[in-house]
Amino acid sequence: MQQQTLYTPGLVLRPVEEGDRQKVFEGFSNPEVTRYFDITYPTYESTSVQMEWYASNRKEQSGFAWAVCDKSSGEVMGVFSIYFINRKHQRAELGYWLLPPYWNKGFATEALMAIISYAKNKLYLHRLSAEIEPANTASKKLLQKLGFKRDGILRDYEIKNGQFQDLEIWGLLLA
Repeated sequence: MQQQTLYTPGLVLRPVEEGDRQKVFEGFSNPEVTRYFDITYPTYESTSVQMEWYASNRKEQSGFAWAVCDKSSGEVMGVFSIYFINRKHQRAELGYWLLPPYWNKGFATEALMAIISYAKNKLYLHRLSAEIEPANTASKKLLQKLGFKRDGILRDYEIKNGQFQDLEIWGLLLA
């Protein structure tokens, strides 16, 4: 399946392209954006890893990454992804980030609503999940608003800054 561009009243979600690399760098090098991430890219060159991951997912059909763009200006605000698509079990994971000037304006809700619809009606998925750090209250509120439920906690699930980190798993059933 070819990745589709998604349209909402205020946004265009189009496939991430190599030309978006500067915005990807701005996001993944910004400590405010990556505060609850386990990856950062300190140089423009190092973002090639992320760009290759986006391209590989699309090629293998294991995930899709969308540049979230303001419909009127075309400005890239962030990247939202669906990845680890498992067609046998009809599930996938979500990942998302916006640059700080676009926080608390409803853009994340609008973008995720479009992606959830795409996951259900085009990919025929039954479940979406998101892994978030327990302190990430903004992400919790966003997921709750969209109907996600906290499924549990993954104790000492990843290492961040040399320390084990718990992650909460949140899920949404699309049926």
